[in-house]
Amino acid sequence: MKELTEYFMKNFVMESDLIENLFFNQTKLLHDYPFNKNIGHFGALQFIARMGKNRSFLTESDIMAIQYLILKEQKIYENVPEQYIGQYRKVNVKIKNTNDVLPHFSKIPSMMKNFIRKVNQWQISIGKHCKEQNMEIIGRFHHMFEKIHPFADGNGRTGRLIALYMILFVGLEPFIFTSADKTEEYYPAFQHRNKMASYFVKKYREEKERARIQTEIKIPYLKSSHQEGEI
Repeated sequence: MKELTEYFMKNFVMESDLIENLFFNQTKLLHDYPFNKNIGHFGALQFIARMGKNRSFLTESDIMAIQYLILKEQKIYENVPEQYIGQYRKVNVKIKNTNDVLPHFSKIPSMMKNFIRKVNQWQISIGKHCKEQNMEIIGRFHHMFEKIHPFADGNGRTGRLIALYMILFVGLEPFIFTSADKTEEYYPAFQHRNKMASYFVKKYREEKERARIQTEIKIPYLKSSHQEGEI
């Protein structure tokens, strides 16, 4: 599994909140966020990182635990009804500024059981796919989860953490969903599951290229220093 740095995790949480126009985590993350405590959005990220490292198969209770941690923290800063936290929605919702028709709340339990079943089937068969094919599949799962929209709040943040968990489960290079991508790339990708799959592959390729360049910059310096007797 790819190990996540503290820098990556803090920025992942901060950008995910910014995508939702939430700002209460920024100062904490940049300065004194309780890095070693399993609380809030950051605790949820550490939770999925452990799941990915242990190659634990995804369950419905895992998804509810992720959303619970995120919404419990949000409740500190704004009014969040208790019935929205850690359980599937029992109200109908719609996504702002879209014409999306989301499933009736009565359908959520069966749709989520089907989602988990499909994810677990894929987890058994990941070796049958190349890296980019697995990334495409993860992108389609992300699209599927967000179209189900199982919670009354926190679906975007929960869904992005589930996608990160899947990436770590497979052992691929993780990327950060950025607020800069939101309008031009990320949100438009929800128009179709194949668009989301392409978005995931694009982000994956960008991260691989960034890592390659970083490695090439470091290696020549070390060789040169060694030859000149500086190491």
